[in-house]
Amino acid sequence: MSASFTNRTMLRTATVAMMVIATGACSDQQITGNKAPPVAVGANPSTVGMLRGTVREDGTIVLESMDPSIQVGDGASGAIYGNQNVTAKVTTSAFNLANNGTTKTWTFKLAVHNLLNYPVGSIDGAAIPQDTIGMYVFFPTAPTAIAPNPCAGCAISILNTQGSANFTAPNQQYYWYHDRLAAKGQPGDSTTNVPTWTFTASSTVTSFRFTIILSSPWPRGIVGGDTTWSVFYNPLVDSIPDVNGKPRWKTIGVNDTAVSTLSSGTLTMSANHKNGGGVICVHFLNCSDDRYYYRSDNLDRAENAYIEAKFSLTSGGSNPVAIIALADSVKFVGLGVGNGKVGFATFNQLTDRWEWLSVTVPVTTTAAHTYRLGKFGASSATIYVDGVERLSALDSVLPANVVPSFTSNVTTQALHLSTFFGINAQDANASAKINYVTYAFHASPKPQ
Repeated sequence: MSASFTNRTMLRTATVAMMVIATGACSDQQITGNKAPPVAVGANPSTVGMLRGTVREDGTIVLESMDPSIQVGDGASGAIYGNQNVTAKVTTSAFNLANNGTTKTWTFKLAVHNLLNYPVGSIDGAAIPQDTIGMYVFFPTAPTAIAPNPCAGCAISILNTQGSANFTAPNQQYYWYHDRLAAKGQPGDSTTNVPTWTFTASSTVTSFRFTIILSSPWPRGIVGGDTTWSVFYNPLVDSIPDVNGKPRWKTIGVNDTAVSTLSSGTLTMSANHKNGGGVICVHFLNCSDDRYYYRSDNLDRAENAYIEAKFSLTSGGSNPVAIIALADSVKFVGLGVGNGKVGFATFNQLTDRWEWLSVTVPVTTTAAHTYRLGKFGASSATIYVDGVERLSALDSVLPANVVPSFTSNVTTQALHLSTFFGINAQDANASAKINYVTYAFHASPKPQ
């Protein structure tokens, strides 16, 4: 958020909702909330809605409800709410089977229709939310062949998924739908961004089953018993945040020759300092690179929240180089990491530069640390490093939220921008290696 911030369009938050539909053989796994890697945690439901699905060689996919008695209301689990034809409806289309003599490939479309009286797919309760988290349809267990039976060497492979994550267990594959579904009966209550599902197996397989669970948030605070849904960016199984991230992040930065690359499960962000010869660029003409990835989820003023990232700073100056931040309607809460130090950061609109808000604490920033910035409603904020509290600041000393003043450059999303991370090269060439970034609203700011 240097001058670049003024010149370019730019996981578990408060409510988690998990639409659960088991397609195929019943699973005895406990279903929990969708906690992003590396640990899966969440609610402990007592019921699971199930749907048995059978994919046949003749082009039919049979979906049978296994527990139509499950009902949903205000007392529903915050992590489990799905049941075919009760809270959600799953339909298939465009079935195709290809057989090359040794391998069969099944493809089809699977759509989801919301049967709840409120929207799902976004944590923001606004009528037209700025950002969508979407829906993850994941596989808690591997597909199984059911014909012929027995069938030696008949493993079923799932292809073309968008990634894997820890939902109910580690490394579960998923298909991701970039949709926010409106309430039942409203326009937009069904998925439109429908990926093609692909399965392969030996040509001897004539029928198989699979189990899926639908994981999607509803607007936080809308239903009693809400748990926390965190938005998680994991470079190990994801892409560049604004390219094909799930969910998407958006980019800000006008001098955007900064580079983002993925390698060995790490996002490397690099930016070049261009103020050579001691020349300082004037207001709104900062020559140096910066880049930030942001989300717009309307962080409430009185709401607890945190953003956490694990990264190392491999180059950069002594002023704030890497930034992770939260912004509500009144205050800006920023954590800055400079060469050998960490502290609260603020953006000076007069100089278009990042500065330290107050004191800093020493940290070996060339080593990877877990940095967390916690916002305690409208009262205070705290910086944690590797789970240990290092600095706190009362709300009265935190700077005003400057983001809304940039709506002419960043579109109206600036009014709703709630969190971001990135680097700047205002003092020297900068580079950071990022292992993950996660944030949660309506959640405890303290590390658990």
